[in-house]
Amino acid sequence: MPRLGSIRDSLDYVRRSTGLWVPQPLRMVQRRCCCKHVCGACTGGSVPTSVQVDFANVGEVSCGSCNDFNTTSFILEPADEFDPATICEWEYLFSPVLCDVTRIHLWVHKIGATRSDVVVQVRGLVGNPTGLLAQFQDLNAAADLDCSAWNNTDVPYDIAQGMGQTCDWTTPATCALTAA
Repeated sequence: MPRLGSIRDSLDYVRRSTGLWVPQPLRMVQRRCCCKHVCGACTGGSVPTSVQVDFANVGEVSCGSCNDFNTTSFILEPADEFDPATICEWEYLFSPVLCDVTRIHLWVHKIGATRSDVVVQVRGLVGNPTGLLAQFQDLNAAADLDCSAWNNTDVPYDIAQGMGQTCDWTTPATCALTAA
C-alpha cells in the first residue's frame, strides 16, 4: 500500500483497489471556533460553548474499559460539519481511541417551525460503514429549543450497530446532556 497523506487518500485507495464503495467523511479533524458559537437551531436561548455528555449502563463486551464511558463526563466542543444556520454541533474526539470509539458527535437540527431533532452519535473504528456504533436521539424536541438550559437532560436510546462492538451500547444504556 502506498504512503497516504490523508483519510480521503486512504479511502480513495481502498475504493480503487477493492472496488468497494467507501463513504467520504465530511470532516475528520476538529476545527476550533475562535468566536462565539453560531447556531440557528438553538433559538430558545443562548448557545452553550460546550456540552457535557454523560453515559450510563454501557456494558462490557470485549474491551475491558467500557465502564470508562459510565464514569467519565465528556466535554464536547463546537464543531462545524454542517450549516450553522440550521444545525448546532458539538463533538469530542478521542485521543487515544477508547474501545474502538473515535468520537462523540452531538447535533441539534431545527425542522421547520414545529420541532428540533437532538442526536448524539458514538462513532468509531467498527460498526456500520460510517462508523456508527450507537445513537441516542429525541426527534420531537421543541422548535424553540434552549440548548443552554440542558441540565442532565435525557436523550433517549435509539440504535446500536452490533458488528464487532467491544462495548454494549444497547438499552438500558442512557445519555444525558448538560450545557457547560
